[in-house]
Amino acid sequence: MVKESKFSYNSKDEKKYSLGKTFKGDIFSVPETHDMVRSLFDPTVKKSVSDYLIVLSLFINGIVYYYSPVTWRIPVFIVLYSFWRLGYNLGIGILLYKQSKSHSMFHWLKQIQINGGWAKSFVELELSSKLNTEQLNSVPDEFKTWIVFRSLVNLILMNDFTTYMCLVFACSDGAFNQSLYLIILRWVLGISFFIFNIIVKLNAHLIVKDYAWYWGDFFFRLHNNEELIFDGVFDLAPHPMYSIGYAGYYGCALMTKSYTVLIMSIFGHLLQFLFLNYVETPHIEKIYGDDNLSENTISVNKRDDSLFIGTGGKPLVMLTKNFNWLRTNDIFTVVLALYASIVPIFLPAAYNNSIIILAIIVKIGTSFVLNSVLYLQSRFKSWTLSFIKNYGTINITILDNKELLERLSFQNWTLLQNNTLVLNYSMLLTISVREVMYNEKFWQTEWLPLRFILAALMILGQFLTVHQMIDSIGLFGWYYGDFFVGVLSSNKSEVTTLSRSGIYHFLNNPERVTSNLTAWALYLLFNNSNKLFLVIALLFTINNLIVLNFIEKPHMVKLYGEQNVLKHTSGIEKSINSLFLPNNVQGTIVKLSGSIDKVIQDSSKVIDEFIRNKHNQKPKELSLKKRRNSFKQVIELIRGSTDDTLTINLQELNDQGQLQLLNLLRKDETDFYNLGDPIKVEWNIEDHKGKEKAWIGLYNIFQTSDTRTKTLVSSKGYWIPIHRDKYINLSDKIKNEEDCILEDQLNGGVVQFSAELLPWVPGTYELRLHANEKHEVLAISKPFDIVVKKLDVPISDDIDDERLEDFANKLYQGFVSKLFPAIESIVDESNWFLQMHIKENARQVEKLCSTLSESCGVHLTKKAIVDEKCLKDLSFKISKLRKMLDELML
Repeated sequence: MVKESKFSYNSKDEKKYSLGKTFKGDIFSVPETHDMVRSLFDPTVKKSVSDYLIVLSLFINGIVYYYSPVTWRIPVFIVLYSFWRLGYNLGIGILLYKQSKSHSMFHWLKQIQINGGWAKSFVELELSSKLNTEQLNSVPDEFKTWIVFRSLVNLILMNDFTTYMCLVFACSDGAFNQSLYLIILRWVLGISFFIFNIIVKLNAHLIVKDYAWYWGDFFFRLHNNEELIFDGVFDLAPHPMYSIGYAGYYGCALMTKSYTVLIMSIFGHLLQFLFLNYVETPHIEKIYGDDNLSENTISVNKRDDSLFIGTGGKPLVMLTKNFNWLRTNDIFTVVLALYASIVPIFLPAAYNNSIIILAIIVKIGTSFVLNSVLYLQSRFKSWTLSFIKNYGTINITILDNKELLERLSFQNWTLLQNNTLVLNYSMLLTISVREVMYNEKFWQTEWLPLRFILAALMILGQFLTVHQMIDSIGLFGWYYGDFFVGVLSSNKSEVTTLSRSGIYHFLNNPERVTSNLTAWALYLLFNNSNKLFLVIALLFTINNLIVLNFIEKPHMVKLYGEQNVLKHTSGIEKSINSLFLPNNVQGTIVKLSGSIDKVIQDSSKVIDEFIRNKHNQKPKELSLKKRRNSFKQVIELIRGSTDDTLTINLQELNDQGQLQLLNLLRKDETDFYNLGDPIKVEWNIEDHKGKEKAWIGLYNIFQTSDTRTKTLVSSKGYWIPIHRDKYINLSDKIKNEEDCILEDQLNGGVVQFSAELLPWVPGTYELRLHANEKHEVLAISKPFDIVVKKLDVPISDDIDDERLEDFANKLYQGFVSKLFPAIESIVDESNWFLQMHIKENARQVEKLCSTLSESCGVHLTKKAIVDEKCLKDLSFKISKLRKMLDELML
């Protein structure tokens, strides 16, 4: 973030001045100023006493370096660099902090002018060297205070840099004590880092000018400097002068091959971030506005609050944020982490590889579960629908509130995602500790201190990035909320577009890199002692690519549009293009990126189509397309929605009998009966003698199709004798069905399969006429389907009693009356309760449950049916469920 400045008031162009404004509101012209290097070393620029003192101090640093014993140089310059670095971050930090709070430096300068003495003379001499008489008379005391402060900054910063470079030279004895290819690699990388550092600093100064370089907004405001903007290198990284602007530090550490330089570089860089956090950031928020009070941040926080009402606060993020000891879920997560990370540590050393393999299996399993849930939720709302199946069918009041259902399903998803993340990273901790404790090869690893430092920085980088992501997109974004929750009416100002604030200004997908840092940090640390860590790192990376490219990106494009997702240029991309890449290279990269995106999109479409077909396919539903009249030929059966055919070779049957279906329905060239409807069949036997005990069985055709002359499978009780009086021991099913034999003649008759003599499973069936109490086949009917009749469910917001009763009557006549004849009407409460709670009727309840689910297009559980008072109440629940499902699938 930089402070916008339209006028270049520190360069020798035609606009030497810009307007400044004190915090009291006084307007003045800002005189020309010069940068640090030019102020000190340009002979054409007038010098002040402080400038000469600064140059002298730099010269003294050189003398100290030259005349110090070699063995003393490193400790001496460690002390000197630490002194000046603390003078910078602590000394200047305290001054600026007090200036921001109470304008203390301004008051000190006024006090010096009042008290007089050598301090007053020095200040006046300093000001007269920097400003002419006209400027001295026209600028306010705030600007004069800033001019004096600049001299102090020049002294500290120049000595900070000089002592650091002296330390670098003092530690460079071993810079070439290595194999040639490593020397070349280190120096190429080190010089690249150093040059990159210079480019960043120069570009930053070109943009912010002296005003921001010397913290001018602590003293006065520029009249055209009301807001923060992003430009140039400030698009490349947040606070580039303090972040990537220190790349040269690490370049020097590479070139010198010195742990001392590396540690002191980290020390200096860490102090700089503390200075940023406790001094600059609070002042920026005070002057330009607090990011936490921005419209986007307020909307994000409000959305998160509304999503987790009644859950004891916002959900836990790993184990580092929003922990609540009074929430059972949080306690469970802690126990899970402790069990996964501590218990395996104490197993014998021989189990090292076994535990690593277990960690790999856990990662594969949890990734598959999470990715499957997200993918199916994006395409089919499967998670929310599953939640409705298991919750919404029990609690009827929830079905009136779509937002509540979405929130409840999302809250449960956050628990699953967070616990799987905790489990995976706990196991990473376990295998890391065990590797340190039990693997002797680890301690023989080359450059072990460097590996420790780099691994720690990578893990810290992932930790900080995660929290910056959450600050930008909230818990809603972190937990993939837009896969589960639509726009909440309770939050009218809710963010409904992709966030481009915070870290998302610089990177479109920061998790593309940062989510793998811990895994690769462990690989860097342990790859010499155990190669399985490479498998873990690759596994994390591959999973991340799958999630981003095949799950998240298509979903984001669907919600926010291709232009907003695929065509948006991140801050880093813009900065790299403008600073480092020529136009022709940029064009090549754009084409390559577009080609890769197209390959990913095409692959995603193929996968989508495959899974969608599998999701919509009902393999048990088979449609009969064609069957020849003669059993001497081949029957062709075409399965459901596929093109596969089932060909059955038939053996020749003697024409000993015939079966003719009487009340068969037909639609789209398919013969069928509705589930539960009676099946009437007329039979004829040419030679009845010796066949008085013939019988007819009802079979699923795909269980009997392999043989046509003899039935090898059981009828499962779905059979009727052609003559009732010829059988002495009939089953209870047949005894209870007095009307199963409608016509009974010597050589022919009519039988009817109904009620318990009917299978309650959709499919393709056939009837078979068998010889006396045997399974030799005399005749086979043509195949037919038994299907569940689809009912139109009333789904309007306000269902009137007439429509509801009409729907309930259809359910009663189509299914309930056939399964439960004792229930007399749709409002029969006593018999409903009795029939649904008798243990002997458990199978009938299951049949009703599956039938109503398929007929009405909703999923009903047994409990959802049993808990209702009567069929009318159940019909009302089905209507509510169907309405909710239709809304979710819009």
